[in-house]
Amino acid sequence: AHSDHVQRRNADVTEILSGTKVSGMELDAPSYCHHSFFFGDLNYRLELRPEMRTSPREARETDELLEDDADVDLILQLIEAGDFQSLLQYDQLHVEMAAGRVLHGFSSATPTWPPTYRVLKGESGFHFDTKRVPSYCDRVLRRSLPGCQQQLQLRSFQAAPEVCTSDHKPISSTWTFMAAPVFQIPTSPATKGAWLRLSSICWRAVCDEGPIQLRCRSTPKVME
Repeated sequence: AHSDHVQRRNADVTEILSGTKVSGMELDAPSYCHHSFFFGDLNYRLELRPEMRTSPREARETDELLEDDADVDLILQLIEAGDFQSLLQYDQLHVEMAAGRVLHGFSSATPTWPPTYRVLKGESGFHFDTKRVPSYCDRVLRRSLPGCQQQLQLRSFQAAPEVCTSDHKPISSTWTFMAAPVFQIPTSPATKGAWLRLSSICWRAVCDEGPIQLRCRSTPKVME
């Protein structure tokens, strides 16, 4: 998986998020929602840096991608050792997010099991097609607005190695969500029949181009 493929994957993610913009607003949907999930086969691969390779580069062409024998061997060694944490340092998505080039504000659930691609179809468990570098293509990411992070807690994150109908192993996650408290006006004879009216609510943010100001055009929406 070459660097130009990484750039293309970043562009694909950006295009998807751009398509979620709410009508009349300037930012994508995750910038308006308390919590957002981004998940699926994102196609990011494990890719070793040149200095990590233990043998001269021997590339081979398969399905229009150049794979490296040494990359496959080292990745398989780490998988066999159960050292999944070390695999993440070679994960393209992890590297791109850390560099701030994609999925700003999102965090990725960390897998504690082997890569889910590319496995042999029809076989239960993790048996890899060594024509490709095994990779964590299938991902679950979340993003919460400031002040809301503690409302959403990851409870489980797992793969399903027993499913063997694809060259990917499916993944799933469960979350606990705590709803924000509802604002209530204390009741008393003095407040009976009273209304609370909110108007001209603004949210201000700062980006590379300078301050952004968003005004509510319908029912006011309070954001932290």
